[in-house]
Amino acid sequence: MNAGFTGLRTCGDMTWLLDEAPGSQQIVEYEAQLSQFFATVRALGMCQYNRHLLPGAAARPRARDARVGRHRQPAPRQSVRGRRRDHPDTVG
Repeated sequence: MNAGFTGLRTCGDMTWLLDEAPGSQQIVEYEAQLSQFFATVRALGMCQYNRHLLPGAAARPRARDARVGRHRQPAPRQSVRGRRRDHPDTVG
């Protein structure tokens, strides 16, 4: 931010959970700590779960968090045109 930036956005691919890495059983606590951290700084963090590799509720431990899956601004119309509404990857 000292270089003139107004904030920071980060993104993490969560497929490492498939490797059962040390600490992976504590993913809910990990995301809770991240949520608390990002609430106090000018930063945004996003954990990405591949639905095809990590299906079901276990793949989305923070699914009850109202901030999950919401975008601050809608996607441009042309970027979602042609998607089937009943497709599992379609939001909305």
